[in-house]
Amino acid sequence: MSDSFGPPAPLAVQLRSLAPHVNGHRWAIARVALLGTAAPALGALEPLALKRSFDTFVPGAQLSRASQPLAMLLALLAGKEVLATGLDRLFWSTRLGIDFTLLRATVPVRHRARAADLPCSSPRGSSGGAQRAALL
Repeated sequence: MSDSFGPPAPLAVQLRSLAPHVNGHRWAIARVALLGTAAPALGALEPLALKRSFDTFVPGAQLSRASQPLAMLLALLAGKEVLATGLDRLFWSTRLGIDFTLLRATVPVRHRARAADLPCSSPRGSSGGAQRAALL
């Protein structure tokens, strides 16, 4: 008997089989996509702010005129960091939510129930094989 699984299913079939598990997270996925495009959009504005700030340093220009473009550049950088932080947090919470949903769908209920019934001292006093046997 062979341990191979055969050829993989087409991508469309695989995505359709994942749809029921991802449906509860579709708004979070949309927010991740939105934030994922907003942060680079702010990054694309940085060269414009840099150009404007360097243009204020031409001979004969007043130094006080440079404060507005520099403040704009700092605001862009701060906004980009805030968006990146929000994106990281939202991405990981969405990913872990989907992983937990898939885990609940793939691990049989009897294994989850038995694992919850094991005492906390059980892993310390026994080997991995003994724990597996206790779950089965």
